Amino acid sequence: MEQQDRRFAPSEPLDPRHGRFYVERVASLGFKDADPWKTPAIDSGRGSCAPVAESCSRGLVAFSVPFTHPVRGRLLAAAVFTAAVALLAAGFSLHPSASGSGTHQQFGLPPCSLLMLTGYPCPTCGVTTAFAWGIRGEVGQALLAHPAGLALALVVVVSLVASSAALLTGRGWRLSTGRLPAAWLAALALGLVLGGWGFKLLAGLWTGLYPVGN
Repeated sequence: MEQQDRRFAPSEPLDPRHGRFYVERVASLGFKDADPWKTPAIDSGRGSCAPVAESCSRGLVAFSVPFTHPVRGRLLAAAVFTAAVALLAAGFSLHPSASGSGTHQQFGLPPCSLLMLTGYPCPTCGVTTAFAWGIRGEVGQALLAHPAGLALALVVVVSLVASSAALLTGRGWRLSTGRLPAAWLAALALGLVLGGWGFKLLAGLWTGLYPVGN
């Protein structure tokens, strides 16, 4: 056991800017009461888990850990599950617009002002439509409506599955960003919205859909 213990660095908070990877697998080495967020760090150059740590330090990775506080953990999982079910129910209640946008108006919301004034969609036009198509498995239609809406549909479905598993097993999922700063992830999400908008504009211009009323 002493030889195994020396392979691990001292416990410290998770810092996504560094390539440190925290796993609950160390419980098999005697760390049975370890906090999943503060288990010993597996250094990428030491220990039997070095290949896993090295691969995880390069980008995003999800791993399963037991809840530190079972009641709180299951309540959080239940909240995620409820939100995912509500979003899916709302999506299935909609009839996706064939034009690729405007589906949100079925909730009583006004049409896009930019689309009405200029004939061209705003950056978020089509996200609701794409979400409604995506949860129905119509990937092509969702992609044309807005790639960000398709990504949102995927996130909601994955969240539903992950929260269901957490409720049943008492194990949650943690996402390590490895060496990717949080600002980069926010920029990636923004880039997906703006890139999807550009894709929608180009596709609409190519097919003659935009400008509307031309």
